Amino acid sequence: MRVWYFSEMAYHPAWEEGLKRGSLRVVLPNGNFDPKTGHGLLNRYLDEFALCDEVGLDIMVNEHHSTSTCLTISVPMALSIIARETKRSRLLSLGTPIANRPDPVRVAEEMAWLDVLSGGRLEMGLVKGAPYEIAPANSNPANLMRRYWEAHDLILKAMSTTDGPFNWEGEFLPTTAMSTFGRGRTSSRRRRSG
Repeated sequence: MRVWYFSEMAYHPAWEEGLKRGSLRVVLPNGNFDPKTGHGLLNRYLDEFALCDEVGLDIMVNEHHSTSTCLTISVPMALSIIARETKRSRLLSLGTPIANRPDPVRVAEEMAWLDVLSGGRLEMGLVKGAPYEIAPANSNPANLMRRYWEAHDLILKAMSTTDGPFNWEGEFLPTTAMSTFGRGRTSSRRRRSG
C-alpha cells in the first residue's frame, strides 16, 4: 500500500479577510499577501515534503489560481524543487488544469522533464480545473470538456511519440511538426479514462 502526503500550501493568514469578503478565491485582493510571510510558509511546506521522503511517504501536488487556499500556482515548478530535494518518494502531479492551459505541448515537455529529473518517480494526473478558475483563465466553459480531452490526448501523444515530429489537427489545438525531444523515463500506461 502506498501512502500519499498532500498539501495545497495554503496562505492561511489571509483567510479571515477572505471570509469577510465571502470567498478565499478570486475576489480576495493580493494586497492580503505578505511576501515575507509567504516566504516562510513556502519553505515550511517544502521542508514538510522533504520529511515525507525521509519517513517513506509519497507526495502529491496540485495547483490552483487566484486563491489563498493554494500557493502552488504551478505543479511543475513545485515538483521540480521537490524532485531535487527528495530521493525515494513517488511524485504525483494531480494536477495541471490542462483545459485552461494555452499550450498542452509545454505541459508534456514539463512532465517529461520532471520525470527525468526525478529519476522516473513522476506519476502524472491531468485535470480539467476548478470552476472558479475559468473566468481568470479567460476560458469558455461551453468548450471546457472538449478542450480538456483534446489537450489530454495531445499530451499523451507528445509524450509517447519517439519516431520524430508529428502534426496534430485538433479543434482547439492545431500543431505542426510537434516533437518533444526530452521524454520521460517512466513507461506509464497510456489510457483515456472518463
